[in-house]
Amino acid sequence: MQPFCVHVHAPLPLYQVFFFSNSLHALVTLYPSLSLRSQLLQRQQSGPTPSASGAGTPGPPQHLLLRQQSEPAVLQPGQRLIQVGGQQVVLPQGQPLTAEMRQHILNSQQNLVQPKTKTALANLLNNRLSSGPMSGSSTPETPGTPVMTTPPQGAVAGEQPRPQPAGPAQNVATTDGAAAKLSAMQLGAAGGASTPPTGYRMGISPQKATQQQANRIQYYGHDPNLNLPPDLCLLGCVFLVADYQHCTSVEDLKSWCKVIAQFGGEVEQTYSPRVTHILCLQLKNPIVQSGMRDGKRCVTAYWLSDVLMQHRVTPPTQAIHLPVPYSDSDKPGKEMIISISGFEDSERQRVKRMIEGCGAIYTGYLTKHNTQLICRKPEGPKYAKAREWKTPVVNLHWLSELLLGNQSVAQLTGHQKYQQFSLEDPFRIDYNLVPHLMAAWKAPIIVTREIWSRFKENPPPRNKRKMQEIEAERSLKKTTLSPCLSEPAPAPTESENGPRVLFSYSSAPGLTEIVRRLGGTVASGPAAATHLVMSRLQRTVKFLMALPTCSLIVSERWLEESGRAGRFLPEQQFLLADEEFEKRFNFSLGATLAKTDRRNLFKGMSFFITPGVVPSKRILAEIIHCSGGTVEEKMRPLKALKEARQQNHYIITCEVDLHLIDDIYMTGLPIYNAEFVLSAIMRQMIDYTRSCYVRSEQ
Repeated sequence: MQPFCVHVHAPLPLYQVFFFSNSLHALVTLYPSLSLRSQLLQRQQSGPTPSASGAGTPGPPQHLLLRQQSEPAVLQPGQRLIQVGGQQVVLPQGQPLTAEMRQHILNSQQNLVQPKTKTALANLLNNRLSSGPMSGSSTPETPGTPVMTTPPQGAVAGEQPRPQPAGPAQNVATTDGAAAKLSAMQLGAAGGASTPPTGYRMGISPQKATQQQANRIQYYGHDPNLNLPPDLCLLGCVFLVADYQHCTSVEDLKSWCKVIAQFGGEVEQTYSPRVTHILCLQLKNPIVQSGMRDGKRCVTAYWLSDVLMQHRVTPPTQAIHLPVPYSDSDKPGKEMIISISGFEDSERQRVKRMIEGCGAIYTGYLTKHNTQLICRKPEGPKYAKAREWKTPVVNLHWLSELLLGNQSVAQLTGHQKYQQFSLEDPFRIDYNLVPHLMAAWKAPIIVTREIWSRFKENPPPRNKRKMQEIEAERSLKKTTLSPCLSEPAPAPTESENGPRVLFSYSSAPGLTEIVRRLGGTVASGPAAATHLVMSRLQRTVKFLMALPTCSLIVSERWLEESGRAGRFLPEQQFLLADEEFEKRFNFSLGATLAKTDRRNLFKGMSFFITPGVVPSKRILAEIIHCSGGTVEEKMRPLKALKEARQQNHYIITCEVDLHLIDDIYMTGLPIYNAEFVLSAIMRQMIDYTRSCYVRSEQ
């Protein structure tokens, strides 16, 4: 085959150009005759061609020939080859290549395709486009070409066409056959937002993209055509509680059953065909195994909590919504110490539960002992330190896959998949990891006429409470801490204004107004209080901080009766007592309050508290200060600690933090947990054998 040659008449000066185009030759298959090449060679030998703009304009001394590098150069006697812009230029011997000549050559290379060539190329492309794709192909000709369309209804094989549900956590159903070349529109995550339409990704063949789309399945909560009221979001759901009996109190389990019934659901005590959902922690439970074979939806209590919060049944969207595939003895994170960064409030608590669920140790701090750091964003002091210490930093998808049973991720912390931190929903899971758990969600929950009739005949009790009652209950769980005191405050004395009253675990309205009306004051903190008012005895932070200073702990009735009498009544008949509470903590409240030197229990004693202690280091430090002790911020060297027993120095830690003091622990020095401090305050006696970590003998 002869090379494809184009003769270009350029403006001043005139050049004869021979150009071979591989790209044009691939698209336009032309077979020029040998005579054309002969004519062009003759023009080369005949001398310069007059210019179109004027014959008097002189050209270069010799005509230039541009050749493709792959074409062998045919030189006449007295000629030489020069490389210009990726082409070979023929010049007479001794003729220099001037800047003007170089520029004209480069310009000529950009305008080599003459009109006939353009027409031929356009005709060829037009014929290709009009003829459509090759027979037997249902995909675009170019693999990278995206096609954006909406999938037809009835996409799931074996199901009747259904309208797309408007709710969250529904995945897309795709088609097969000839329509498989159409890409799908994937609905959004649990928040209700939807993702943009997806087509073929660049670099992936349409056939492979079609196969990926065909693997997507639609999951349901209730039937999309069913419009349930929010307060009946569990209608048609029959629950069986498994696994939780050994880690949840009987009172809490009864509360769960009551809440389920209030939202229209039912609870079965034994496994039966009626069961639709199994609340469980692990898949290895025999009941859970039977339920999976029977197509029951296996979920955790976290899923139930989220459903009740949004008043809508949706498929699981987070790893914590699903039971784990391993038992307590073979959890994959046993050797891991994980910290987190960038998660706040409820998200932080959720990630903490996920870490504990896979058997790892959670720390709210970061040290060189940590094996991984889970970040929401690649920023912050923890992230910077982790990079400095070369501690692996991963996103939450890494933890989700570990929790779902993909144990190989433990060795893949550097994989690109786990280094993507700009995730819209970091909790979102990959359903391909749990097809056995999601199979039951392919069919919607059906509410039959029988279920509806039974519900109407026997509606659940609607336990609606007033807003002030709910707020009062929430206030019981809050703890207001006084500022940290470096030294114990002087003992408060009852002034002319009456008693100083501190409230803890109290929800009765109007009590503060009674105190002020009778001439008393509401104490700013435990150190300033003379009376502690509680609805019943509970080991709250204020209770522990007030024990060293308060003279009296009374019930709410003291203020209520005093308000009716118009004066503060004697406290003796209103003193709080609870035999069960005192038996539980092995102390006597009356005997404790009878001691006069309670403020100096820890006088002369110093403590070091590790960061993972519960209650928190800050709270425990305040409790110690109220009893006369001091807390050091830095741990003493091991050599100094060996003599610290005589110096009244004590280390307070927890099992999570034992790795921080491993060298101290291995020496056999006494190490205590928080109960050492709390029990000492309640009993006003220090027991050095209580709550002490003892190193096991090897």
